[in-house]
Formats: sequence, structure tokens, C-alpha cells
Amino acid sequence: MSTEFNRFIVYSFSSHLGLLFLIIFIQLITGFLSQTDRMKLQMSQTAIRVDVVAMPTMSLKELRALESEINREDLQEAKEDKVEKVLEEKSLETSQLEYLKEKEGKDKKAFLSMLKDLGKTKLDNKEQKAMRQKDKLPLDGNLKRELQKLIIAGNKVSKGSSLTGEVISDKEASEFNNYINKLPEIIRPFWQLPSYLKEQNLQCRIVLYLSSDGSIIKTTILETSGNDDYDLRALKSIQAAAPFPLVTPEIVDRVKSGEIVLGFPL
Repeated sequence: MSTEFNRFIVYSFSSHLGLLFLIIFIQLITGFLSQTDRMKLQMSQTAIRVDVVAMPTMSLKELRALESEINREDLQEAKEDKVEKVLEEKSLETSQLEYLKEKEGKDKKAFLSMLKDLGKTKLDNKEQKAMRQKDKLPLDGNLKRELQKLIIAGNKVSKGSSLTGEVISDKEASEFNNYINKLPEIIRPFWQLPSYLKEQNLQCRIVLYLSSDGSIIKTTILETSGNDDYDLRALKSIQAAAPFPLVTPEIVDRVKSGEIVLGFPL
């Protein structure tokens, strides 16, 4: 009886001990598997993060070629912008010249009409005598010849009258003549033409309006040369030479009203 009991005790102890080892083994296996899963998860996450980083799709040589192409495109765009700017400036200059020609056409008609009316104006001998007595300046031969010739190309002044038909004195005519004879010498240093324009023998006439201090009020083309570049150079030479000498009170009304006509070439 005691032998069976002892055997039972041994079996029971062995069974519990085996069960205990089994439980420990299972826990070890479970822990190992959990650690393996965590390692796999970390490896998976690492792999995902690595996949997010994109590798270069172009070689260094291709990148340099691309950079050169971009630089060429930028340079081409800069050239196109410069060409467009030059074209815009040319267009603006042409528009200004067209405006001047249109306005000068109207002034030309008015000026020619004034010359026509001037040709019809005649002073009788009594009026001429009264004017000479008033100024006490006799008409000598030199003054008569000066009034009969062209003072400047296009300036044709009738003896004893202005372009507006007003009676003028010998003194006023002499001062006006002396003043406008100075202008070509002042303007000539600024009047320069390229050889291709010189060979064409072009001519134009510019009406000049001056204030009392010699500054330019405006300029208009009375007679165009037919070449826009030639006309524009004539206008620019006048602008560059300004201001001109002071105008005396006796002739200030005449220079303001546009009785100065400059013929080009000077």
C-alpha cells in the first residue's frame, strides 16, 4: 500500500514537473516568436522608409546637358526681349515722325497761304515814305540787296513787310537778317550725315519757332526731303544746337510766329 502511494507521489510529481517545463517551453517559444515578429516589422518599416527615397533618374552628364540647354533658352529669351524692345523703340520713333509730318502738313498749308497773301499785299509810296521818316533810316543799296535775296533757304521776305503782312522798318529787317544769318553757323557743327545720305543730294526746309530767350518753342517740317531719316537728322541738329542767341524786342514777334525757315543741307 505504501509502495503504491509512493509510486503515485512520484508520478504526480513527475507529471507536474513535466507540465511546468511544458508551460515554460511554450512561453519561451511564444516570446521568441513575438521578438521575431517585431524584428520583421522593424525591417518592413525600414524597407518602406528606404523605398520612399527616390534615386536620381539622370546621370551627371545628362544633368549638365540639361543645365546647358536651360542656359541657352534663357539667353535666347533675353535676345528676343532685346529685339522686341528695339522694335518698340523703332515703332515709337516712326509714330512720332508720322505725327510730326501730319502736323507739319497743316502748318505748311498755313505758311504757303500766308506767303500767297503776302504776294498780293502792296504798300503805296506814301506808306513807305511815312515808315522811312518814322525810323529815320534811309534805305541804302546794301540793305535793299539783303532784303531781296534769300536770307536762309526758304526765307523770302518782301521789302517793307513781314511774312504776316505787317509793315516792318529797315532797322527791324536788318536785325532780323543779322539774327537768322547766325543760325546756320551755330547749327552746322551738329549737322552730320552718313555718306549714303550725302550722295542722294536731299533737301528739306524746317520752320523754327523761338522764344525771346532763344529757346525752341517748336519746329515743323515745311518741305520734306522724302527721306524720314534725313528729316529727323535735320530736326535733331536744331534741337542739339539750342538754345540760340537772345532775341531783341524788335524781332521777337517774328521769331515767335515762325518766320525763320532753315534750309538743309546748311
